Amino acid sequence: MLSILVFALVAAGGTVDTERILARGVVPEPARRVGEVRLIERGDSIVVQTLLYTKVLKRVVGEIRGKEERNWLPGAPGYDESRRFVAALEAAREAVWKEAARLERGADREQCLLIEFVAGPRHVVTLAVPEIDRKDGEVRITATRPLQSLDLSAEYIRRNMLLILDDSLHLGEGEVRQLAPRLFEGR
Repeated sequence: MLSILVFALVAAGGTVDTERILARGVVPEPARRVGEVRLIERGDSIVVQTLLYTKVLKRVVGEIRGKEERNWLPGAPGYDESRRFVAALEAAREAVWKEAARLERGADREQCLLIEFVAGPRHVVTLAVPEIDRKDGEVRITATRPLQSLDLSAEYIRRNMLLILDDSLHLGEGEVRQLAPRLFEGR
């Protein structure tokens, strides 16, 4: 389903951009939902957005860390960037956890984290704490609080986007090429 959302986003530096969601899916599966992965067209950029909302954020981040370790082997191109991303991800998880730990006993301790891989004029990974709203079975981001932004190589960003889309949405490179041809410009 294609939809257009307008809201302030981290990667846009606080400006309001129009987005078009090209593909989306629940992760890891509907019965064990911990978040969503979305392929988004935002202005001149293509974004793979992972929106996590779970009480087991530490476990989910551990799974992401494991995938990074398997996909980016020591000595291979992208390895150092992967390590930077994992360190930033762990720091973001810790910040979110500390915030949740301050909540009153018995309060909903759902932990939310937004991860965006952005390919466009800048190749960046952004991490933020999102505020979300649930309506009619859809989860929408209403605001974000930036945590960290990493400028990384186009090669690392693009390959990771393809890996995430394949793993989470089962979209191969050919399908991504049809949905978001801009991602492949300049390759």
